[in-house]
Amino acid sequence: MSIDRAGVGYALTGASTGLVGATSSAFNITPSTGTKLVFTVQPTSTTAGATITPAVQATAQDALGNTVTTFNGPVTVAIGNNPGAGTLAGTATVNAASGVATFADLSIDRVGTGYTVTASATAFTTASSTAFNITPGAATQLVFTTQPTTTTGGAAITPAVQVTARDAQGNTASGFTGP
Repeated sequence: MSIDRAGVGYALTGASTGLVGATSSAFNITPSTGTKLVFTVQPTSTTAGATITPAVQATAQDALGNTVTTFNGPVTVAIGNNPGAGTLAGTATVNAASGVATFADLSIDRVGTGYTVTASATAFTTASSTAFNITPGAATQLVFTTQPTTTTGGAAITPAVQVTARDAQGNTASGFTGP
C-alpha cells in the first residue's frame, strides 16, 4: 500500500462484513526528494518592455508531482526560444519560498511570436514554459528608416523617404495609424 500525494491528516479505515471497523490515527505524507521544476504560473503574452503578469512561478516537485516545500534554494529563469532576439529584464534569480519561486518583475524588450523561458536550479531537471508572444507597445517616437538622399531640384527623392513609428523599446509600432 502506498499514497502518492503529500498531505496532512490522512487516516485509514478497515472494514469487513460482520466485524466492527477500525480507523487509524492520523498521519502525514511528505514529498520525497525534489527532482524537477515545473511552471505553475506560465508566462503570458504581453507588450514589449511591460512586466509579465501574473507573476511567473516555478515550483520544485518530486517525481510524483508533489511540491517540495522544504526547497528554498535559488531558481534562475532565462529566455529559451528567442524569436525576436529579445533581452530578459527583471530579477532572473530568486530564492524559492516553500518550494515556489516567484518572478514578479520579468519583461522582454523585443517583439516576437513563440518566446519561451526556462527555469533551472541545482539538482533539478530544468523546466521550459509554454510559448507566449511579445507585442509592440504604443508609438512613442518616429524614426527615418529610409533617409532622404541628395537629388536635383524638382525631381522626386529616390528611394522614397520612409518614416516608421516605434514604441519605447524600438519595435515597429504596428498599431499606429496616425498621420
